[in-house]
Amino acid sequence: MKDLCSEVDIPIPRLSCKGNDFWITFQRDIYNEEDLKELGLNKRQIDGLLFFKDKREITSLQYAERSNVAIRTAIYDLNELVENKLLKKQDKARLTKYVYI
Repeated sequence: MKDLCSEVDIPIPRLSCKGNDFWITFQRDIYNEEDLKELGLNKRQIDGLLFFKDKREITSLQYAERSNVAIRTAIYDLNELVENKLLKKQDKARLTKYVYI
């Protein structure tokens, strides 16, 4: 199901189990300005998520250049997006990528 949803570019449903019940929750695309504002994200984070949405990944350097901030600020912002489960961090040797969930 996860692969099929990814192929047609719709959010992957959330699976959960409560007692003897199994739940599948389908949700709309959460990467839109209205929903991101409700999460309390700052303007840089919202802009970065929306700008890099089609690429499906961000590096801290790309984010810093796009937002015109120091790399330390970029990493802080991106790590906050990871904590909010909007991005997933992928470390590869000297390059860290932040990918969309």
